[in-house]
Amino acid sequence: MHRNLFLGVDIQVAFRYLIIMKVGVIGLGPQGLRYVKTVREHADFEMAWGLDRSDAACQKCVDTYGCQTFTDLANVSDADIVVIATNADSHRSLFEAVVAQGVRRVIVEKPMATSITDCLAMETLAKETGTRLSVMQNRRIDPFYLWLKALIDSKEFGDIRHIFIQRPGIGLGLLGTHYFDLVHYLCDAEIESVSGQIDDFIGPNPRGEQYKDPGGLINMKMVGRARATIAQIEDGAGPMTVEINLTGGRMRVEEKTGETHFIKRDLTVIPGPGRPVKYEEWTRDDIPNAKMNIFISLAKGLEDIATDDHVLQSAHGRRSIEVLAAAHYSDKQDGRWIGLNDMSFLDAAKDTKYAIT
Repeated sequence: MHRNLFLGVDIQVAFRYLIIMKVGVIGLGPQGLRYVKTVREHADFEMAWGLDRSDAACQKCVDTYGCQTFTDLANVSDADIVVIATNADSHRSLFEAVVAQGVRRVIVEKPMATSITDCLAMETLAKETGTRLSVMQNRRIDPFYLWLKALIDSKEFGDIRHIFIQRPGIGLGLLGTHYFDLVHYLCDAEIESVSGQIDDFIGPNPRGEQYKDPGGLINMKMVGRARATIAQIEDGAGPMTVEINLTGGRMRVEEKTGETHFIKRDLTVIPGPGRPVKYEEWTRDDIPNAKMNIFISLAKGLEDIATDDHVLQSAHGRRSIEVLAAAHYSDKQDGRWIGLNDMSFLDAAKDTKYAIT
């Protein structure tokens, strides 16, 4: 037995698979180096190599973590798992390249790609080759959100009617796609239609002037009665907040500080003259801290693709790009509601590429 450095729990040395898996990381920027650190400190994985077209990025990885690095794709077949942590405009081509060399487990950072067509092509190739493709929508595997989802599913607070999420920064593609998927996950219902108002891009984007990923206000209708609003505010002060309004109460999450606030409504009181609505604060001893730990998320993402669990399925990543595309399409039509399965929308927007990172 050993103690997993990230999760802090005793697990079998072989985890749930038979061998220690070798991991290759493509893209050695800040997120790629986080993956390298995660692999180096996880007892059930080992680094095969890092890859970046920048010699300086490769050297930084060597100096910091001591792993071998390359500037081309000639050696990717030596890895059991490949992580693609580059900008989104290269995700499809890199995925196709590593699959062609025989890799059958690939994690792609979100956003999955820059168009619906590219997402569909990646999924088709994965199906045809038997490749397990994950998109890192990491709130699906975050310990706090797993706990919150279980609380919502218990119906102690009733049914979700509206989720409001506001977040500062760039932009709907890079950050907003996280929250499109969080709504999808928490509501456990398909996204039916989207209305969008896209802001003018302020910029500049530190990843390059070619990337123009504005903020905006996105409304989402789910199958059933749940609704959601995402306010991605490029020059907003923040911090990011999540507010979930249900038929029996309200939940508020502050990821920056890790704080949460829960209020329940007394549904036995029928409001009327002399009968005001009654609320009470709700708490439990086992409420996890809501502050995210990126290294726990990355470790869980690796564990997810290495086993049969596979929570981070590519369909979730594609759905987020479909929401992004529908929001932009809606904005051009004065904010009208766009059905995600509307063929006129899909025919018009599926090949549109967004300048997102």
